[in-house]
Amino acid sequence: MEKCINIIDFVTIAALFITIYQSILTKKALLETRKSIEQDKINRQLSLLPKVGWIIQVRVELELWQKELEERSVKLKEALLKNDENILKELSGARIKKPSDLGLSKYQYDKMPEWLSEIWLSGAQYYYDAMASMFYLYEDGKGKFVLAEGLSNRCVKNGTSIKKLLEYISDMIPEVILETPASTNNSEFFRE
Repeated sequence: MEKCINIIDFVTIAALFITIYQSILTKKALLETRKSIEQDKINRQLSLLPKVGWIIQVRVELELWQKELEERSVKLKEALLKNDENILKELSGARIKKPSDLGLSKYQYDKMPEWLSEIWLSGAQYYYDAMASMFYLYEDGKGKFVLAEGLSNRCVKNGTSIKKLLEYISDMIPEVILETPASTNNSEFFRE
C-alpha cells in the first residue's frame, strides 16, 4: 500500500512539473506572438511612411467631421428640449447642400492608396448624409422639429461610424513621426 502511495505521489509530482513546464512554454509563446504583432505593426507603419501625408489628411478630416456631427447632435437635442426655432435656423445655414460642397479633390482620391481613399470617401458619405438635410431644418419662417429629432439620431449614428473609420487608421503612423516639428518646410532640407 505504501509503495502504491509513493507511485501516486511520484505521478502527481511529475504531472505538476509537466504542467509548470507547459505554462512556461505557453508564456514564452505568448511573448513571441506579442513581439511578432508589434514587429508587424512597425513594418506596416514603415511601409506607409511615404504616404504619411495622405493618412494625416484623412485622419484630420474624419476627426473634424466626427466632431461637427457630435456638436450638431447636441445642438439639435437642445433645440428640441427648449423648443427653440432659432437654433434650428442657425443649424439650417449649413454650407453642405450637395456632395461637391465638401470640396474633396478627385486628384487626391486617385493618388491616395486605394484602401485609404475608400475610408476617406466613406467618411465623407457619412458626414454628407447627416449634413445635407440640415438645410431643411428651417423653412418659410418655421423650424421643423420633426426633422430635428431624426437628424439628431442620424448625426449620432454617422458620427459613430466615422469614429469606427478612424480606428482603422489610428495607429498607422508612429507617434514619433506625427510629432515631427513642422516649423521648417521639408524641401528646405535638401540641396538642389
